[in-house]
Amino acid sequence: MSDIDRAFSPGFSAGFEGGGAATDLQTMIFRIAAELGARFDLAGTPGTATKSRPNAEAIRNAINTAIFEYQKHRFRFNEINPEMPTTFETVPLQSTYSTADCPAISTMFMIDYINIQIGNTLMKLSQNTPERQHLNIQLFTQFGLPTSYAYEGNTLILYPVPVSAYKCWIGCHLAMPPPASDTEENNVWMTPQNAERLIRCRAKYEIAVHVTRNPTMAQAMSPDNGETYRSYMELKREGNKITSTLSRVRPMKF
Repeated sequence: MSDIDRAFSPGFSAGFEGGGAATDLQTMIFRIAAELGARFDLAGTPGTATKSRPNAEAIRNAINTAIFEYQKHRFRFNEINPEMPTTFETVPLQSTYSTADCPAISTMFMIDYINIQIGNTLMKLSQNTPERQHLNIQLFTQFGLPTSYAYEGNTLILYPVPVSAYKCWIGCHLAMPPPASDTEENNVWMTPQNAERLIRCRAKYEIAVHVTRNPTMAQAMSPDNGETYRSYMELKREGNKITSTLSRVRPMKF
């Protein structure tokens, strides 16, 4: 059995052939290969690319590129989950907090708020510039309940320097990870109700530009004015509509 036949055994392609949209990585790879005109030579499993077949994993690589690009953009599905809040505990006399204290710090693209818990009450920390925080704590004489934070170099800086262990709650835009395996289901980048179409279109754009050198497909899938752009704008409009706090115009009886 060839690498391609092994990669697309009946178990692999069942989700696609059953008529459903992609919900895992292997099904998205199959669908993209089919939409490219049965280019299964670009849909190899990890490790199948060689000097004689350098593009064997092209679809997989293009999907990864697409995910890494759109991790930086905010949608309704890549914010914190209130059911699994992002928190960390302060350490007495420690002013800086890195990924060792809170792994999510390295995957945050935008901090909405940091609240500190005092008893059963949350208090909002104000945001400061890193320079101001460093100036505030340089003498290391200001201790107490933190009232502000700054972000610098994947690190949070609290001031005043905590004197006790306080629980901090973070609201932020997180970089949602790619699928951990080919068969992981319901990853946000693979599901139709989230970003499946966006990632699929962007992956085909990457292939058209860097692999097949197909300007017609590149234009059709363009992130500037093609299908990738339209998919992106649909997700942004959806998120803006859900989170908007603006008043809506209501019809009046005259």
